[in-house]
Amino acid sequence: MERIENDRPVPVYCVRGPITPESTEFIRQILSLDESLTRFNGIDSVRWTTTATDGPGIALGQPITLTWSIVQEGVNVDGSGTPSDLKAKFDAAFGSRAAWKDLLQEVFDQWEAKTGITYVHVPDDGATFPGSDGVLGQRGDIRIGGTDIDGSGDGIIAFNYFPASGGDMVIDTANTDDTFSIADDNFRLVKNTVSHEHGHGLGFGHVCPLDGTKIMEPRLADDFDHSGHDDIANANRKYADAYESNGRNDSFATAIDLGVGITQTLGDGSDPLRQIAGLDSVFDEDFYALNLAAGDSISFVMRPQGTTFSFADDNGQLCDGVETSALASGLVMDMSIQFLDVDGISVLAQAVTSGVGANEFIPKTVVPVSGTYFVRVFTSDQQLASDDDQVQLYALDIDVPGLDTLLIPAVNRWSIFATAFALLVIGISKLSGKRQLLSGDDRKRCV
Repeated sequence: MERIENDRPVPVYCVRGPITPESTEFIRQILSLDESLTRFNGIDSVRWTTTATDGPGIALGQPITLTWSIVQEGVNVDGSGTPSDLKAKFDAAFGSRAAWKDLLQEVFDQWEAKTGITYVHVPDDGATFPGSDGVLGQRGDIRIGGTDIDGSGDGIIAFNYFPASGGDMVIDTANTDDTFSIADDNFRLVKNTVSHEHGHGLGFGHVCPLDGTKIMEPRLADDFDHSGHDDIANANRKYADAYESNGRNDSFATAIDLGVGITQTLGDGSDPLRQIAGLDSVFDEDFYALNLAAGDSISFVMRPQGTTFSFADDNGQLCDGVETSALASGLVMDMSIQFLDVDGISVLAQAVTSGVGANEFIPKTVVPVSGTYFVRVFTSDQQLASDDDQVQLYALDIDVPGLDTLLIPAVNRWSIFATAFALLVIGISKLSGKRQLLSGDDRKRCV
């Protein structure tokens, strides 16, 4: 839920560097949110359920379109009568409006490439801020302004509202010269600030620890670009993956058309426009369509994607004193793959037995007739079905024409050993029909 004080929604703040005891106490009060909101996946209901483009009734895991705009100068953006001066401050620092708007657009382009969200920039009519709903042709669903929040230097650098309060963002323009206009790493500081704040605007809470691996840590991350693996999986849980931006692909009738069958890889980041593929639920399944000619051969490798990282719920203390656990996000679901005939139902070949975290392989299969064939990616991991807040990202290698025996990359020859080692290190066991984390505070964590 969103926190309300004095009939106003309370935003979530991001800080840079050490801050004063007074600022720390202020932020601790601001961040006294329901613990479940700051879980990795947060609360499923804290997300966009209506937008100017899509209208109301958006379900969990549905792709959406978000419009965004920059508020008019002079609009009150901080609740105390302070007008926005973002355009004036950033125009002066960057030399032109186009220069810094392009950086903001780059942030949204990256979220679009990693999720089922489509972003459209629109003008702004100067309506009341925050909480004025987006209106096509008038203002964005998400509106961005700026003002002096707490002066230059270390401290608060921005804050953002959750979706139910409009998802609007305020940038501390007093930090323009000492943070946002620094050109290092292609202006990483301003882009990561916007990416983090927009994470709140998508419904994400803060996560811990402060180890520079997650964009949603409450202190500005400056050692990677845009988002971490867990941030991306979080977004996929709420808004689907990049291959579903035009609609879910949960059946052969709605399969993503990959065109003429050629050798390609999905979901490994190689496609700049569609970098991520994933299952956002144990009940999710993805279908892809390929046009093949009679006699063509095709083979597949389905590779779960993930990494091992530390996590903890944000405790409202800027992660001070939190106990962390380890999570291997590539070891979430037991993934399966099927190659389906032109009817979208009959199974020509499948791979379903490798286990959690291991690759699944379908060796060369020769198609008998020309037509549109289908690939189905899914999980039958029933032990997770009663606790369905899981996400598993994956990459899918498609080889046309295939070889007599599919060549397995060297790293895959060790997948069984790597999986066994990871299971040992992070202490995953199967108890009472559920996969549990035994490290840290013994709480099960979802990806």
